[in-house]
Amino acid sequence: MDKAAELISELKKKNSSLALAESITGGRASALITSVPGSSQIFSLGAIVYSLKAKHELLDLPMSELTPARGVSQAIASGLAEKVKALTGTDYGAGIVGFAGPSAPEGKLGLIYMAVSSPKRNQTRKLDLKGSRTKIQDRAALALLEFILEEVRR
Repeated sequence: MDKAAELISELKKKNSSLALAESITGGRASALITSVPGSSQIFSLGAIVYSLKAKHELLDLPMSELTPARGVSQAIASGLAEKVKALTGTDYGAGIVGFAGPSAPEGKLGLIYMAVSSPKRNQTRKLDLKGSRTKIQDRAALALLEFILEEVRR
């Protein structure tokens, strides 16, 4: 069973729901989830909040934290997860930000922050991925699903 199908199965067992706020992955994680039949029973929203403006206007993250230098951080990923969960009223919310290239600050290419907000707690994780832009985005989307699955099983 693939990770998206496993995640959907676990969420259904717990009668729980999920929403995502994706930046670096551009909707890839949402696409993995919605490719599984029955995902509509647990999946509420997949928002692509790519620009700093979108993060502020759609999910109400403070503009003071959304500078280009600070827009990719643990705090922003956590804020995305918490805000998308609150916006949709789901049991779980997840957010992901990062640098996929080709233009990234020195030493930051492949830096990913992701967060999951669950009924019990908020958790963040930092990754350092290698590869092309597409490979980084694909690996980040899969890593996000794995992270959410760990939290749902907790």
